[in-house]
Amino acid sequence: SSAGAVVVSGTLTKQNSGAFSAGGTINAVNFNHTAGNIDMAGNTLTVSGTLNNSGGDISGAAYSIGSLNLSSGQISGTAQVAITTFTGSGGTLSTSGIGYLNVTTVSGANTATINIAGSGATVFTNAVTNGSGGTIVISGNGTAGFSGGLTNGDAFTVNSGSNAVTLASLANNGTFTSNGNKPVIVSGTYSGTGSIAGDTGTGAVTFNGAFNPTGTGTLVFGSQALTFGNGAGDDVTLGGTTALTASSNTTFGGTDFEFAGGSLTNTGSGVITFAGTDAQTVTVSSGSATFPGLTMANSTGLTLNQTATVNGTLTLTSGNITTTGVLQLTDNASVSGGGTGSYINGPMEHAGTTGDKNYPLGKAGHYRPVTVSGLAGSSPILRFEMFNGDPGGTAGDVPVISVVRWWEGQISGGTISAGYIDLTYGDNDGVTAAADVVVVRSATVNGTYNSLGGSGVGAPSGHVTSTTSFGATLDFFTLGSTTTDNALPVELASFEVEAGYGKVNLNWKTASEINNAGFYVKRSLEEDGNFIQLNSTIISGVEGGNSNKEHSYSYVDNTVEEETVYFYKIVSVDMDGTVHEDASNVLEVETKRVPRVFSLNQNYPNPFNPATFFNFSIPRDGKVSLVIYNALGQEVKRILDSKQLAIGEYKGVYSWDGTNKYGQTVSSGIYFFRLISHNYNYHKTMKMMFLK
Repeated sequence: SSAGAVVVSGTLTKQNSGAFSAGGTINAVNFNHTAGNIDMAGNTLTVSGTLNNSGGDISGAAYSIGSLNLSSGQISGTAQVAITTFTGSGGTLSTSGIGYLNVTTVSGANTATINIAGSGATVFTNAVTNGSGGTIVISGNGTAGFSGGLTNGDAFTVNSGSNAVTLASLANNGTFTSNGNKPVIVSGTYSGTGSIAGDTGTGAVTFNGAFNPTGTGTLVFGSQALTFGNGAGDDVTLGGTTALTASSNTTFGGTDFEFAGGSLTNTGSGVITFAGTDAQTVTVSSGSATFPGLTMANSTGLTLNQTATVNGTLTLTSGNITTTGVLQLTDNASVSGGGTGSYINGPMEHAGTTGDKNYPLGKAGHYRPVTVSGLAGSSPILRFEMFNGDPGGTAGDVPVISVVRWWEGQISGGTISAGYIDLTYGDNDGVTAAADVVVVRSATVNGTYNSLGGSGVGAPSGHVTSTTSFGATLDFFTLGSTTTDNALPVELASFEVEAGYGKVNLNWKTASEINNAGFYVKRSLEEDGNFIQLNSTIISGVEGGNSNKEHSYSYVDNTVEEETVYFYKIVSVDMDGTVHEDASNVLEVETKRVPRVFSLNQNYPNPFNPATFFNFSIPRDGKVSLVIYNALGQEVKRILDSKQLAIGEYKGVYSWDGTNKYGQTVSSGIYFFRLISHNYNYHKTMKMMFLK
């Protein structure tokens, strides 16, 4: 033992097996510890050079070590432990109590045990490699940070405690265990062929970067909150034959969730929630995509590039799922939610005969779900998709069928013998007499549609259920009416607005019209504000009100203010005066600033070869000339010759290619261009240079 401080200007060696108790600080350049235990008794051990520990244990309050070579024994600290370079080939480095650990560099692959259990902060500044035989265990209430990331080749364990363990990246080729309530955050990429054992963990685990496991590892999580991705590029790729299992809710905030041979399963009631801020995709490059449950909570949308299966609940809260493949729900799967802001855009399938089958379908802002009830058959798989537009068919045993939309049904597997279909209609389907609305069916999309019965509930929005079974086949379905009281009205093919100078031009085309008297144009200063009607006289529709051919219409709004944002919509009116407004078909435009004076600006480029462009403004309609002269004042070419132009700014609309009026290239040199307004006595001349 020592009675006070020990200072060694060279190397301090302890090689006997006896215990040593420090009575003060120990400060040495180098320290070789080969046998026996050292108790620092709450004092500080400072080694500015190298501490080689190949003997017993060292315990104490604080350490300041330049280089620590640990091959056996234990070094434990209960206060500040600062190590510039750590090389672990055996033994244990541990902290407890209020111990702080700060390691700048871990040299080589660590094969020692690092046990962090203190309440102080732990920082590994540079990248850490935990080699085969190495163990890193983190618990307690202190923060732990791997600023340079961690490559784990054996055992990395996070137990209970508050405050998170953060890693810049995690390359896991061993076993990452999360079995307590201490949170883990991987801010960068997760990769490797290793396994994750988190089935008993309760602390949240977050992978903010790309998640790219490969190999044959199993990735098992428990009841903890599990999050993947934090924005664009933070993708999940389940490669190899990796199996990701979670028994709690999982959130994906990245861009692409790819199945590249791996799988996703669930042992509890949890689901995966797509909740990014950028558009997301699910890709299958190998294997198949199966979700235990799926919640859509991303307003920018999700695209399924291949077939995907949901075994649990499909919940639609925000954003659309676009299926370029097929979204299939198994027999016991269910649907929750759905609406104009969240629906399935594309084909969707239900398997089995258990319960009603709900298809929350939509397109282009129109939510029109389908429900199949009373289904009988042998292991059926039924597919439905909704389409906007005129099916192009003819009415059979009913006087009117819809020209607004239709649904296609297919039997993808098994057989059916009976079932009933419920179709939804909305404010642009033209339903005014709900009781007259029926379901109609045709064997082909443009064939003859006959009634399956029904009686609509609600107008102008509601639904209708067939009273006749569709039997053993599924074909094409739309709305029909037993009377002509339901217009099933105008279908817009296009609608465009264009800002002019002091005006806005509106143009629209109809693909078909039924019982249509004409149109009114409405305008507002806000998208969801108060729309005022602009035309007092109706813009007449086609003669007789009915047509299945395209017709074009236009309107000019001359009552606008310059540099102002306006919102426009077209309102159709039936012959009986019923008004149809489509709130989803509102267009925005900002009017242009009207030129106050005539102006002519310098051509560009200048000097030029082979061509140059002219910029000028005219504040009033009139005839304009733009003439090129040479240095002698001789006319070379007229770009504009008393051409009638409308008010506006003409930027780069007109140009000169260095040729005269005969099409011959002129000599290089100075030339002049002159703008002349014949109606308002304006002219201006400017100089330019042509190079050859």
